[in-house]
Formats: sequence, C-alpha cells, structure tokens
Amino acid sequence: MKNTLKIVLFFTIILAVLLVVPSICNAANIEVNEGEDLVQKISEAADGDTIILNADFEISVIEITNKTLTIDGNDHTISGIEGVEAVSGKNQTLISASVGSSITLENLTLTNSPKYGVQAYNGGKVILKGVEISECGYGGVLNNGGVVEIQDLTLGFNGDLTNNGIEMGKGSSLEGQDVEPILIMNGTLTSSEKENVIYIAENDEISSFKVQNIYDTTVDKIYVDGNKIVITDSNNSVKFESNESERVTTGNASGDTYFPNPTITIEVPNMPSISFEIQFGGTLTQESLESKIDLSDTNLVIDGFFIDKDYKDEFDFRGEVQSNITLYAKLSEASETVDPEKPSDEEEKPAEEEKDDTPKTGVSNYIGIAATIAVVSLATIVVIKKKNA
Repeated sequence: MKNTLKIVLFFTIILAVLLVVPSICNAANIEVNEGEDLVQKISEAADGDTIILNADFEISVIEITNKTLTIDGNDHTISGIEGVEAVSGKNQTLISASVGSSITLENLTLTNSPKYGVQAYNGGKVILKGVEISECGYGGVLNNGGVVEIQDLTLGFNGDLTNNGIEMGKGSSLEGQDVEPILIMNGTLTSSEKENVIYIAENDEISSFKVQNIYDTTVDKIYVDGNKIVITDSNNSVKFESNESERVTTGNASGDTYFPNPTITIEVPNMPSISFEIQFGGTLTQESLESKIDLSDTNLVIDGFFIDKDYKDEFDFRGEVQSNITLYAKLSEASETVDPEKPSDEEEKPAEEEKDDTPKTGVSNYIGIAATIAVVSLATIVVIKKKNA
C-alpha cells in the first residue's frame, strides 16, 4: 500500500512538471525595433511572453484578451497617432487588457491618446510599474470593471478640461455583468495634479468598487472613506481623494476604512497651545511630549501630563492613539541643587585671616636636595678609595 502511494505521488509530480515546464520554456523575450509593427508583434506574442521596445511607437489601439504579457517600454514611449480625434462608442484607448488577460506595463510612457492611456476591462488586469501617463484626452487609466494594480505610477494632466487620472467605472456594455472595478495599491502613486487623481464615474452603471493594499511592499495606501476613495502616504496623511459618488456607499464599497491622523493638543500654563499630528494607531511618550515644550528661558520643569485641567488624572502612555486628544502639562519651579563635586563659592575662597604656613616644597627644592646627596656620596667614595690605597 505504501509503495503504491509513493508511485502515485511520483507520477503526480512528474505530470505537474511536464505541464509547467513547457509554458516556462516557451515564454520568450520579443524585441521590437524601429520601423516594425508593434501591434502585430503583440498580437502574435504567446502567453507569458515579454515585449521589449527598442524605440518609440505611434499606434491606434492594442487590445489583449486571454493571455498574460509583459510590455517593457525600456524607457520608451507609446503615443496615439497625431491628429486623431475621439469617436463616441469606439475603443480608442492605447492599451486595453480584456477578459482573461493580465498585462504588466513597465518602464513605459503613454501619451496623446484620443481617450485613455490604458484600460482594464471586464475582469482584465493591468499592472503599472514605472509607468508615466499624460496628455490623454479622456483620462490616464480607465478601470472599467477590471483590476488595476499600482506599483509605480506617475500621472500628469489627463482630460479635456479637467484632470481625470484613474477613472473607476462600469460602462453600459457591462450592464448585468457580475464585475466591479478593483484598485490595488502595491507601491506609489504620484501626480502633478491634485484634483480627480482618482475619479468615480458618475454617468455609467457603477454601483460598487473594491480597494486593496498589499501591505508587505506598499508605500502609499488606499482606503474607502464613505463614498470616496482616499490615497495616503506612508505617514497616513492624505495625498489624493476622489470625488464623492452617491451611487457608491460604504455598504457596497469594500476595502480598508480610512481613519484620519489624530491631532494632539498640549495646553501649557501661560503659553500658547501646541498642536501636532500623530499617525493613526501610534503611541506617545513622555519624552516626545516634553520635546514640544520650550522651557529654556524659564525656571520651570514639567511634572507630568494630564487629561484634565485640575491635574488629577495622568495620561496613560501605553495605549494606541486613535482620536484627537487634549493634554494638560503640569509645571513647577525647579529646585536649586548643589553639585557635590563642585565646591561652593565660600569653599573655593580661603579665609583672609588664615595664613598658609606649609613649607614650600616645589620641584626646585627637590633638585637641590638631590644634588647635595650626590656630592656627599661622591666625596665619601673618594675618601674610602684613598684609605684602601
């Protein structure tokens, strides 16, 4: 029985290897040089291939379905064809990842699209790593019922009249489909604009969205704040926030809930109030609070921090800070202390009527005594030698 199980396990492992190895071995790096047809190269690429650009390219549309690809821009640019205008109802996004596809864009600039730079559509996934998008007619990124993962994305101005960085929506073509736009933060989002960096579509079928953080690697984070999306930096300070959408509520927008950084206020007697932010869930220490109060020109010391004006209840430093707090610093006059190793003024000055009768025994006295002893010793030796002669 044991041998049979071993044989079955052995052939299962062999089968798994045979299934996986061909897909790994077949994955290829396909370089696309100036003058070659980028759209055709991508269309002919096999599942798992990497497309490497060796030049800038002007294209109309790249649509990818049912395969996984990486497009390495190699620090080059893909742009829309100059002079082409947007046509209603027509897909004119530069690169679209559709059903069953996962597209990684890296080291790439997208610009001058009649509509969007890149689109994740109907469950398709786009991973943005070292990507810059600007000057696209409708917006930078369209998340149309798909998945967008941000690892390193930089946005310039995108849109006709107002900026539209990343649009979260579900177009009419997806009506009745069980999909929702999902936005994953796995790095950093940078934008030259502050308004509509994240935009919740108002005129389509969107009724929910999902946000997610990859906490092992992320620098920025993404949260749900009621019917808005909030992007924060590593200190939990808000970088960007979306418009509010009445179609999306807290109940059907899933993801981590945003909690703002608490404000700490310190009330110090006869001094202006001191206020500062602390990261949500952080802790305070006696030393950190004392460092905020300047008592250098006073004869005062801090006796403690209290949560009431009457100094009855001391602040407990052990807990996490999750809301605004007002603390009251108790001060008192510093008591004068004498350094035992430093003599007082009276000890340093000898009494005037006291006289120092101690014999002077400086270095010169010791040298004279030593010379005298040496002369006497030499004379004695000479006398002894004469007697013995």
